[in-house]
Amino acid sequence: MDQAPEKDKYDINKYGKKGKRVGQAVYDILLKDSPTITTEEILDGYQHEFVKEFEKCIEENKNRYESPFYVFVLSHKEPWADNVVRNWFIGRQTAPESYEMILQYPNHMKTLYRIDKVGRIELDWVIPGIQDIRTILKNPHLYDPQLVKYCSLPFGIKIDI
Repeated sequence: MDQAPEKDKYDINKYGKKGKRVGQAVYDILLKDSPTITTEEILDGYQHEFVKEFEKCIEENKNRYESPFYVFVLSHKEPWADNVVRNWFIGRQTAPESYEMILQYPNHMKTLYRIDKVGRIELDWVIPGIQDIRTILKNPHLYDPQLVKYCSLPFGIKIDI
């Protein structure tokens, strides 16, 4: 039986509809040896793309919303791939409730920025995934006090460090 040429390997034509075999592509990627890279290294390498997408979100929303408006960023390391962190940039008129965001996105890092009419950017909060929150709140003395505050306030906890 002939093998399909490499470029056609992921093509599919079933029931008259053309598409791609995404599962096969992911499987092939996972089979390849890839260097182990830490999340920190991934984020450092991706910072230019992050800034570009962040600025794009601000530009797209600065005339849509009144000042101040917010950019809510969800970040998530994909479990199926070693070196993939995805970010979603969401422009909003109002700030989301941090507790609600923890419930809705328990495995994502959640960051909220406030943008004013002159383009000044302020960080309102950054909250990691729920497992990290538990670790931080169990050992608050090991972490930056501001991070401990961001993690504890949605739960109505006041921790003195």
